Amino acid sequence: MTLNPPNTPTRLSSTQYFMTLNPPTKRIMSQPTRSVLKPVGCVTIGSQIDCVCSLCKPAVVLVLDPIVSIVCVFSLWCLDASRPWLCYWILHSLELLEEPVPTSIASERAVGGGASETGSGGRGVGDGQWGAGRRRRAVGGGCSSSRCDVVLNPPREKLLSFLFSVKQTDGSFVIHGGGEVDIRSAYCAASVAPLTNIMTPTLFQDTPTNWEGGLGGVPGLEAHGGYTFCGTAAVVILGKEHMLDLKTLLQWVASRHMRFEGWFQGRCNKLVDGCYSFWQVGVIKTRFSTTPQMSC
Repeated sequence: MTLNPPNTPTRLSSTQYFMTLNPPTKRIMSQPTRSVLKPVGCVTIGSQIDCVCSLCKPAVVLVLDPIVSIVCVFSLWCLDASRPWLCYWILHSLELLEEPVPTSIASERAVGGGASETGSGGRGVGDGQWGAGRRRRAVGGGCSSSRCDVVLNPPREKLLSFLFSVKQTDGSFVIHGGGEVDIRSAYCAASVAPLTNIMTPTLFQDTPTNWEGGLGGVPGLEAHGGYTFCGTAAVVILGKEHMLDLKTLLQWVASRHMRFEGWFQGRCNKLVDGCYSFWQVGVIKTRFSTTPQMSC
């Protein structure tokens, strides 16, 4: 099968994807980076040359399209427990690129990532699995695919009961019954509750701001990029930004930007990782995009 050039993306059916011994995603990703990033221009800063690149949208869409058909519809032999995450990230990427989601994907099973309702009122990542915080990814994936009517109609009383069942006495949330406390659980709850219109005054309280300025998984732990985004986003959703020390938060996020690589690290003295650029810049965009006076 001959792939079209990156500037002329085509949608591959699942049959085509499975029949080939060389999945298109593997071949596309093995091409030079210039197929995804296009140089815009270079500027000289002191003795260094800083080149600016823009995203090659057609090439990215060509990679995402066949993946979404596989991940969101068919059974997986690995990463099955991460299906809602994968669906959410892929659909979210297509939404950011202003690309329509294939009609075959916008269905109840697809947008839910194969997740299933559980007796507890939560949503598991598959049939028979525990209800968990990944409910947020299933709901978020559904909204990204313009099928909010499908995923936002669960039994609301049961869903609210489930959220209260995983809330702890100190205000934190566990990811599922018997699970560990994690600020990502609070973010999942804070994002799902407004989407499903089950917000209550007693559902949320307090936030684990760290001495560094960022947020950790639980109060007292080291600040982390992903946790900081989840905590900040949850607080913004709830309209409680006053609970954060915004000046030290911005200082911590800015300090995670590494000059040599040009990207962000997730924690102090850790390596740069592309995912942290999403989390850290997401914090700035979520909270500071409308407050230009708070700058470094």
